Amino acid sequence: MSLRRSLEFVLLIFFMGYVGFIPTGPYPVILWGVKLDHLFAFGTALVSFFLFPLRWPRGLILVHISVLLFLCIVFITTITSIDPDTSLRGCMVCLGYVTIALFAPLFIHDRVILLRRYLFIAATFTSLFVLYLYFFVHDIGRLRLSPAVDPNMTSVGLLMCIIIFLPEYFKKRKTFLIGELATFFFIFPVAIVLAAVIILLSRTALLSFVVALIWGFFCATLKNKRLFYRQILRKISIVAIASILGIVSFNIVKSDIVSRYTHRVTRIFQGNHLAPTESRRIMGVKNTLGLWSENPKTFILGDGFFTINPHNEFLRILGGSGFLGFALFLLMFVAFYVTCCRSRTASSIYLFGQNALFAYLVIMIQFYGHTKSLWVGLTFLLINYMAQNRPQPRFQIKQARQMVIAEPKAIIT
Repeated sequence: MSLRRSLEFVLLIFFMGYVGFIPTGPYPVILWGVKLDHLFAFGTALVSFFLFPLRWPRGLILVHISVLLFLCIVFITTITSIDPDTSLRGCMVCLGYVTIALFAPLFIHDRVILLRRYLFIAATFTSLFVLYLYFFVHDIGRLRLSPAVDPNMTSVGLLMCIIIFLPEYFKKRKTFLIGELATFFFIFPVAIVLAAVIILLSRTALLSFVVALIWGFFCATLKNKRLFYRQILRKISIVAIASILGIVSFNIVKSDIVSRYTHRVTRIFQGNHLAPTESRRIMGVKNTLGLWSENPKTFILGDGFFTINPHNEFLRILGGSGFLGFALFLLMFVAFYVTCCRSRTASSIYLFGQNALFAYLVIMIQFYGHTKSLWVGLTFLLINYMAQNRPQPRFQIKQARQMVIAEPKAIIT
């Protein structure tokens, strides 16, 4: 095994550790005085950087240029920040996530099926742990083992893992029995994940999940209506019916958790003790916009990267990196969508999964600052794109052309 192949295997292990903490929130496992998920992130970024691609994929040029432009404005706003320490820490974290997103998909896209199943299993076991805490320990608060862990982050990670796995669920099976078994083994874990999300009282995750599925359906229908109804709508209808039955059963067993969840949903735009007539989120928007428009410097470059946290990634970029940072952030999103989510030659299943994941990320960051979840989602958009568009080696193309020219009749037969 060559050194490069060995590094690619090490990268896969580090990357699995890096994304393995997504469904847990991340769970704060401490090793050598440092959180284990941070070590995995650092190792993934470091190995990704040293595995510099020998050949840069042409299809990703737009994405990579937009990400590098955004990274440039991050450096500028960090240098001009009024809070250099906070801004520098945020800049270094962003640099690590960007490095992983740019380089890791180039070397592990051929392991995409393994990664999807791995995250699906991780989400299932995390949800079982949440249910165990709720029904037997009666203390969901034990998930908050440090200030950095939040049930909202756990819920977002759980449902994002389900969306990442969806292309595997919607694959057409060769036999009827295998297809029905695959449906059953998908429905049961999804029911467990949805129960855990409701227990954790996360409005952001569930709202993002529903919008993501609707947008994915819409894009898949535009591609191929017949295949959509035959292959996608039937399977998702089974999941929807099972989910409704599960919620009804859950309400019978634990009616208090369902009522608490619905109360949290209706409380989104209600007032609080600081602003009796306005929602806390609306006040956050007003405060951020006021800070952003204070003077020409904050309008153009903001107060410094990651110096504010209004629980909205777009607003955080706008207030911290100004108009330039916000514009390049939007440009990056457009580049990801055009490259990874729109294709005339791609299958309906691919378009459904990519558009659903993209919509999930966009809605999710509107209500909470999930920076790592955002970049993990963007990384998987690129991984799926690379797996869908594997470039054929030149020697194979040349050999095929020679065979067609030399023996056309033999090739046809």
